[in-house]
Amino acid sequence: MILLLTIVQQSRSEIINRILAVVGNNIITQYEVESFNPNRVKEIYSIQDEDKRSQAIKTYYKNVLDFLVEQYTLEEIGKKYNVVVTEKEAEEAIDDIIKRNNISVKDLEEALAKEGITMAQYRWQIKMDILATRLKSRVINQLVVITENDIKKYVDEHQKEIGSYDEYELRYILLKDPSKLTEVRKLIKEKGFIAAAIQFSEDKTGKNGGYLGFVNIEHLTKDIKEKVKDLKPKELVEIESGNEVKIFYVESIKSRYDLSKDQREKVIAALMDTMYKDVYKSWLEKNKEAIFIRYLTY
Repeated sequence: MILLLTIVQQSRSEIINRILAVVGNNIITQYEVESFNPNRVKEIYSIQDEDKRSQAIKTYYKNVLDFLVEQYTLEEIGKKYNVVVTEKEAEEAIDDIIKRNNISVKDLEEALAKEGITMAQYRWQIKMDILATRLKSRVINQLVVITENDIKKYVDEHQKEIGSYDEYELRYILLKDPSKLTEVRKLIKEKGFIAAAIQFSEDKTGKNGGYLGFVNIEHLTKDIKEKVKDLKPKELVEIESGNEVKIFYVESIKSRYDLSKDQREKVIAALMDTMYKDVYKSWLEKNKEAIFIRYLTY
């Protein structure tokens, strides 16, 4: 009788400890897979219909095994770059979450259960989050290269969000009597635009040399924008409008690409986040190829 019990126990032990997958130097056993979500395993084994029970356990094994293989693979890649997260660090992170939220372990487990997450899965997620953060700062960020063209492209696509536009420093002369245009041109040539604006402009800005300040070109009317947008600094354009002549002079141009320090840092941070995902994915796939992964029959 004792011999029979020993044989049964040994048999059960062999089943529970059966190796289901190998990832690098790590082995994943049936015990680890079933311990991942013991409540779910208990539910499955209580299913009376043999076919349904068999299908449920197969699905459970596949999902959990795929998850564990992915986690161990990331760990192996991390080790390759001397980036490691210990079990103690993961536990300390969870303890910190519990303390900061003023909840108990049971409260956390119940909250996770409502989202279909086990404590074992959550522990892995925390561990991988820490690992991913360390890999990003120590390895991946050095692989992300941001060029000036990348910055300009981002600015073009997010001008409103960044608040950076082409701004023209403009001066302006309004002539309600077009017959004075010849005199204005002559004075501009001899003494400059400011002198001509002060003497001839019939706009209220005339006394200030026709100064309009820096103007977002997008705020100009369409007809004026089309005439002004191709001007270079120190160039002017004459626009006839009914019985009036409007003369615009460009003092300087502030390009939308001339970002403040704060704007530039925000653009680079946004690009890092965007480009990081693609670089990380490519880097991860390349490194996965070097990791030995083998699924065994389960």
